[in-house]
Amino acid sequence: MLNNEDYSKSEIDEKIWNLAVATNAMVKGLLGAMGLGGAINKKVIPIKRKIFAERGYENLKVQIINALKKKKLVDGDIIVISEKIFAVSQNRLIPYSIIIKNDPKKMNSHEREKMARTLQSDYGFPITSVDLIMSDTYMASDGVLKATLGVYNPNKIAYELAKLIKEKFNKNVDVIISDTDTGADVCQTLIGCISIGATPLGATKGLCIYQCMRATLSSEFIRGSDKGIPIVICRPTKRQTYRENIGEYRGYDGRIDYLKEEGIAFENSCK
Repeated sequence: MLNNEDYSKSEIDEKIWNLAVATNAMVKGLLGAMGLGGAINKKVIPIKRKIFAERGYENLKVQIINALKKKKLVDGDIIVISEKIFAVSQNRLIPYSIIIKNDPKKMNSHEREKMARTLQSDYGFPITSVDLIMSDTYMASDGVLKATLGVYNPNKIAYELAKLIKEKFNKNVDVIISDTDTGADVCQTLIGCISIGATPLGATKGLCIYQCMRATLSSEFIRGSDKGIPIVICRPTKRQTYRENIGEYRGYDGRIDYLKEEGIAFENSCK
């Protein structure tokens, strides 16, 4: 039986490995964006396209399918999509003045929780402190500057898109819903473990967290912030196309949650 000292050491070792895996994912993600990748991101294919997210979630799925039509998908591909367009399609919008007057990233955790409860009551949709951390600017079609809040239930969205892609193209793919934020500004993780450079918020089951991070970072480095590239395809090596559970539901709603996973990498190997 482990004593308290053993538990403490085990917890420290796990955190060190989590940081090491996130750092490795960042480096490998950058190499992938530079055309020097392998494994899960052997080739990175950007899709530049104007997206009209305000037309709603169902219409957004149609737009994504249309964007993928000109790209010859193969089994095992990973489709990485910006979470912001989904947040807009879900109408998770508030006046921009709110986050200027009360910037969530300048609050402590208690203040953010209080703000989340207040906004949830005011706007009538689920809002958490993590949603506030992910708040971002958005210029609406009517010319009014607004703020997006974090996408709702990205694991479910990833599964629904993977299922739709299977129906339309007969290809088994994994889908990742990604965000540029990592929570580093407020020293809070978004998915229960450290992420560097960008964060996979939701994904289908064929990818462990490390693989999600790696593909997300390749996409982030190639997408930039103002290039009009909401969708990126990461094409793996042949070996990586034999992943299990490609395109399947991750097993739980919400965001990716490290505590609900078997580990950050393969088969609990870093726990």
